Amino acid sequence: MPDQPMPLPSMFDLTERVCLVSGGAKGIGLAIASRLAEAGGQIAILDLDDTGGEQAASDLGAAGASVQFVQGDVSKPADVARVVERVEKLWGPVDILVNNAGIYPIIPTLACDETQWARVIDVNLKGVFLLARAAAGRMVETGRAGAIVNIASINAFRPLPGLAAYSSAKAGIAMLTRSLALEFGRFGIRVNSISPGGIETPGGRDANRAVADAFGITSEQVTAGYVSRVPLGRMGRADDVALVALFLVSPAAAYLTGTDVVVDGGYVLS
Repeated sequence: MPDQPMPLPSMFDLTERVCLVSGGAKGIGLAIASRLAEAGGQIAILDLDDTGGEQAASDLGAAGASVQFVQGDVSKPADVARVVERVEKLWGPVDILVNNAGIYPIIPTLACDETQWARVIDVNLKGVFLLARAAAGRMVETGRAGAIVNIASINAFRPLPGLAAYSSAKAGIAMLTRSLALEFGRFGIRVNSISPGGIETPGGRDANRAVADAFGITSEQVTAGYVSRVPLGRMGRADDVALVALFLVSPAAAYLTGTDVVVDGGYVLS
């Protein structure tokens, strides 16, 4: 007799699941943390930004979430180990990891020195590796199936001027996701990625202004030019990405691993 399907409400129930979201103080990371909390998850927000992280945790806590802010730098192995240990002491081993932390400096290649290149790669790619290794290691040791979602970008396959380091790191995330899915599948650990397009966030607005300054135009012109190529006719919202992340870490995506979901309103089709 075939297995009985899980009731739909149960498919998105994360009650008592321990969730670690890096870069969760604002933007896409905060939106993801909010949706995972709404689904019942116990949320650890990891960020370098003390003030923003504490405020995010306070806001989610006021809404009834079980949430804790943990400060740390995802590019530093000692910080990653400390954060994972701290979360485990609070609630138990991490069940769900969302690797969202990243930086988006727009630096023309001829002006990009080795230090700048290394920082982008360290935060955007090395940090994903370190956190995934730490969280998955504990999942394997404790025999707990889990889910990892890595935030990549459409710039992984649609480069823009001044983003050689960023695009390279995001392309690395896409392959790292597939590699980890292949290695960890036998332990019941699913690994997927999301490639957002242009999303309205504080970081996105900063990037928009940087592009505008580089090309001598206004931020409004940058946005209008981008939206003109989006079939759905608007910029993305952080919650557009958060809802996909919720799906990917939920039982509803139980047979999905090693894939990338593009959330861009169709921009890459144009």
